[in-house]
Amino acid sequence: MTEEHDIVIIGNGPVGRVIVHMMTHFQQNMKEKLSILMITKEPILAFRCSMPYGLDSEKDMDQFLVPPKMMKEMCNFKEGTVTEILPEENIIKTKEGESYKYKHLVLGLGSRPFIPPFKNVDSENIVAFRVKEDLQKLREVTKNKKKQSCCNWWWLHWN
Repeated sequence: MTEEHDIVIIGNGPVGRVIVHMMTHFQQNMKEKLSILMITKEPILAFRCSMPYGLDSEKDMDQFLVPPKMMKEMCNFKEGTVTEILPEENIIKTKEGESYKYKHLVLGLGSRPFIPPFKNVDSENIVAFRVKEDLQKLREVTKNKKKQSCCNWWWLHWN
């Protein structure tokens, strides 16, 4: 059976979360609420803009994450991978074998970090910085370093 939703958001990019927040706000005075579904591969959502502040290992990492309960209160939240979009039928299908019908589809896929090709790019000290696991790895890599610096929000250096 195919579930039906007014809005289906694929991905956990900022665009998808902003739409969830905006629609939640706009619906406060509506008699009928819209059905919003967000499907993402990430079980825990990160506040990506605040993650650099999470390098301070004395701070609780959870303050840089979106509580799953918060998202679930605002929309239907499913962990999964979309494998097919059928725009003629307004249906998406997932790797998990589920299908969802939508009135409006949002691709909130976010981005992937670009790491330019250079010598030793595969070093364990080169870390793409996007999700909770990246923050954990950076905390580990920088744990015993005396200095850390961040330049243009994409280049991190430590000694």
